[in-house]
Amino acid sequence: MAVDMREKGCEALAHVPEAHLPVVVRWLELLAATGEDPDVEPEELWSLATGQPRKMVDVKDDAIPISDWSLTVEQMLFMTGHHNEIETAYEEDDLEYLRQLAASNEFLIAFGEMGFDEAYDRYESILESGDGT
Repeated sequence: MAVDMREKGCEALAHVPEAHLPVVVRWLELLAATGEDPDVEPEELWSLATGQPRKMVDVKDDAIPISDWSLTVEQMLFMTGHHNEIETAYEEDDLEYLRQLAASNEFLIAFGEMGFDEAYDRYESILESGDGT
């Protein structure tokens, strides 16, 4: 049965448009990494993979306090390098651009499992505090 499902998965991937492959593959990686964890919903993983905002946010005991939010040099360079485009996308409600940016290899390499919303929130926090200069 598992072999049939893997074959069906390969067949289905063959029909996924090239532009969507990074998100689909990222989602599959997240699914594989979480295994059979009953606390992880596939929909939550899809939100992480696509960078779409989550409808519900669970506060975890080990969550990073907002005052401790920071970005690495590489992450800050990514955000400042795309600052104007991100601001324009938000002003024009161009969510497709933001989704594509969050699914880009450049973003995934810099931010790993961090979603776009968290990355942008951290970036804004740094700018507002004046620590980004």
